Amino acid sequence: MNDIRNTWRQLNLILHRYKHIRNKFQLEINGSISFEKKEIANTFNKYFSSVADNLRKKIPKVNNIFQDYLRNPNQHSIFLKETNPEEVSDIILNLKDSSPTDIYDISTKFIKMANPGISQNLTLIFNKLIKEGVFPNLYKIAKVIPIHKNGSTLSVSNFRPISLLPIISKIFERLLYSRLVSFLNKNGILTDSQYGFQTNKSTELAVKAITNNIIKSFEDKESAFGIFLDFAKAFDTVDRNILMEKLKHGIRGIPLNLFQSYLTNRKQYTQIEDTLSEWNNVKYGVKVAYLVQFFS
Repeated sequence: MNDIRNTWRQLNLILHRYKHIRNKFQLEINGSISFEKKEIANTFNKYFSSVADNLRKKIPKVNNIFQDYLRNPNQHSIFLKETNPEEVSDIILNLKDSSPTDIYDISTKFIKMANPGISQNLTLIFNKLIKEGVFPNLYKIAKVIPIHKNGSTLSVSNFRPISLLPIISKIFERLLYSRLVSFLNKNGILTDSQYGFQTNKSTELAVKAITNNIIKSFEDKESAFGIFLDFAKAFDTVDRNILMEKLKHGIRGIPLNLFQSYLTNRKQYTQIEDTLSEWNNVKYGVKVAYLVQFFS
């Protein structure tokens, strides 16, 4: 029976009839089809953790350096005020409900149920992190779930990774996010031309602004040109060393140490059903969209 199934799998592969292959735990590895979930998980994890490095190698070298585009450092440095149980509780209640669990098998639903009893303890932990400027390595591990995009399900490149960070990490991230946004707005660091990831701004408003500029150019009998760029894996290819240099323009001392600690020494593994891959280091990119989206 197993031989018959394998025969049909090979026929489907030859005939490109991938949609008829029911077993989703199979992948083409080194020219042959593998059904071993451990091997598949390791292959996915190796691909996901190295794709950014491979993309960066294709970026052409330029004479300019990133410092040429940085403005003068902000004279003020961010101050990270301590939190309290009420703020932590509000963040927990506003977390989006999701069924997947993190690496510790903790779900958002569970955290919300335990909210009244854990807010006080989390407050003590978070205030200690803010005071010492160090983020625990245990909260820097992402669980990755492969999601099929399109094309053959046998090709690793046709899947995208969904990274699930520890929920405690996400709560702390949003805590820092509110302080970072307040600092950026207070000191006018962000350009008015940035519409992404900002309150009361949207892609629709960005399109409207572009349209108005084009219409004004026509009315003034001027030419209008547009350059549109789509960066592949934009967040995944961020150079953290460059990012830290940008952060130094307004974040110094212990807060800077905390951001650096949060961003470095990150690891990930890929899970295929009940099978886990080996851990891989994540050299580039940011899995923390709220914290550094303004500087990436």
